Amino acid sequence: MTDIFDHWPAPLARVSTRHCVALSIGFALEASDEELDGLLLDGETKQPLSAGDVRRIARQHQAAGRTVLPPCDQTNAEGLCVGHPIYQLQEDSQCS
Repeated sequence: MTDIFDHWPAPLARVSTRHCVALSIGFALEASDEELDGLLLDGETKQPLSAGDVRRIARQHQAAGRTVLPPCDQTNAEGLCVGHPIYQLQEDSQCS
């Protein structure tokens, strides 16, 4: 996977990769309402999801062949985050 920073003109160096944490669909389908209520937020409204909403979403992703609830928009077929590159300016940079 390439991203915009792989071809960025500034002297950036990829120093690390951040991975998002995913919630197991098995857990989402078996957990109690108390464990699930408010555990996840709606991606658009940022409001807490009810246990029923979490289970509904989990079933949709399970039907699509995933084993986890995708935590971001950069996931593999299973639903796991493939990583987000972290960059910093190279120390020998002449940029000011």
